[in-house]
Amino acid sequence: MARVLVVDDSATIRRVVRRTLAQAGFDVSVASDGREGLELAQREVPDLVLVDFVMPQMNGLKFVQAMRRVSNLADIPVVLMSAKADKIGDGFLAQTGAVDAISKPFSPDALLTVTEHALAKTSDTEPPPAMMESVERISSVPPSGELPTETTPLVLADASAQIAARLAALVSGVMPDVDPEGLADAIEVRFEPSALFSAIEELAQLVPGRDGEIALRGRTEHVPLGEVLQLVTQSRQTGVLEVEKRGSRSGRAISVCLEDGRVQLALGRVHEQEFRLGRYLLREGLIEREDLDRILTNKTASQRGLLGARLVRLGYLSAEELHRALVLQTSELIYEALRWPRGDFRFVRFASRPEARDANLGLPLASILMEGLRRVDEWRLIEEQVGSFDAVPRRDEETLRSMDPERFDGDERSVLETIDGVRTVREIIDASQLSSFDACKILFQMATSRLVRI
Repeated sequence: MARVLVVDDSATIRRVVRRTLAQAGFDVSVASDGREGLELAQREVPDLVLVDFVMPQMNGLKFVQAMRRVSNLADIPVVLMSAKADKIGDGFLAQTGAVDAISKPFSPDALLTVTEHALAKTSDTEPPPAMMESVERISSVPPSGELPTETTPLVLADASAQIAARLAALVSGVMPDVDPEGLADAIEVRFEPSALFSAIEELAQLVPGRDGEIALRGRTEHVPLGEVLQLVTQSRQTGVLEVEKRGSRSGRAISVCLEDGRVQLALGRVHEQEFRLGRYLLREGLIEREDLDRILTNKTASQRGLLGARLVRLGYLSAEELHRALVLQTSELIYEALRWPRGDFRFVRFASRPEARDANLGLPLASILMEGLRRVDEWRLIEEQVGSFDAVPRRDEETLRSMDPERFDGDERSVLETIDGVRTVREIIDASQLSSFDACKILFQMATSRLVRI
C-alpha cells in the first residue's frame, strides 16, 4: 500500500483528497503547510507527495527544495496541485523535478489517475496509453486561465465537506463538548454529497426567497431603496427583493415579490397591527370586527391557512375584495420600507413565494414609488413635531372648545377621540385603525394648530 503525503493549507482540500485516496486503498497523511509537511515526511517517508503551490509558512516551491536536501527524501516524486497550474506548472516542474501538475478543481478520477501515473513513473513501469491521455487532459486548464465551470465530483465533494464543516462549527458553538472535526467527519460519512445537498435544500426552503440566485446585494444608505426598486422594475426582473431594517430589535423586514417588473405582493415581518390584513379589511368595511375576531380565534380544520384565502373560502370576501385589501397592504409595506434610514437589501432573481403567485396583484411600481417618496418627505416634517411613537399627546381642551366640531372629518375625529393623555402615539395608531403615516399626519396638523400638545 503506497503512502501519500498531502500538503495543502485548505482544510477542505485536505479532507477531500484524503478521503478519495484512502477509499482507493492509499495510506494518506496530511499537512497544512510546508514546515509541517517536511516534519511528517521525515518521520514517515512517503512514496508520493501532493503539494499546493501557495501556502503560508513555507510555500510549495520552498517545501520541495527543502525536501531535495534531505537524503532519504530527495527522490520522492512530487505532484503540484494548484488553481493556476498552467501558469506556474512548467517553472515548478523545472525547478523541483516534480513529475506532474494537476489543476484545481479536479475530479476524484482525475486525482487517482495522476497519483497512479506519478507512482508508476518512479517504479519504471510505463502507464497504459489511456492513462497518459487522461493525464494530459486533466493536467491542463482552459487557455483563458479560468477554472472549469462544470460540477465535477470533486467540486461536489468539496462543497459537501465545506457544508459539513460549517454545520459542525455551528453545533460546537452552542455545544462546547462536541468535537467539530469529528462531527464534520461523521456528517460526511453519514451523507453522500447528494443526500447532504438534499437535506440542506429542504432547510433552505424555509427561508424566504432562497430558491433563486442573488443578483443584487447592498445597503440602503449606499443605494437608496427607491433606486433599487426602479432598477428591478425597469429591467423587468422576476424574483424577490428582501429588505431588512438594520438596528431593529424586532427584525423588521419586507419581501417584495416581482414578476416581469410588476409587484405581485409584498410580505412583511413587521409586528405592528396596522400592517396586518385584518386592518385593511376593517378599514374598507369588508368584514365586521366580530366576524374577524371569531375567525381569528376559532381555527377549525376547514379554516386553516392564510387569512385572506380562508375568508374567501368561507364566503366572507370575494376574490376582488381580497385583491383590493392586498393592494393596500402591499403599498403600505413598501411605503414603510422606503422610510427606513438604514437597511440591507438583496434581490434574489427567479425566487418566488407561493403567496405571491396566488395573489398575483400585477401592480406597476411607478405610482407606489411616487407616493412612497412623497411620504418620506412628509415623514421628515412629521417626526420633528411628533417625535417618538412612545410620546403621549394631550388635548388642549380650551382650544378645542373654540373649534367647530364639524370642521373635523371622520379620520380626524377618530384620532381625536383616542387622545386621552395616557395612550402613546403607537396606541393611538392602533386604536384609530389608521396607518401610522395617516394618524401621525393628523397629529402633526393638530399639534401645529395647537389643538394637541405632544
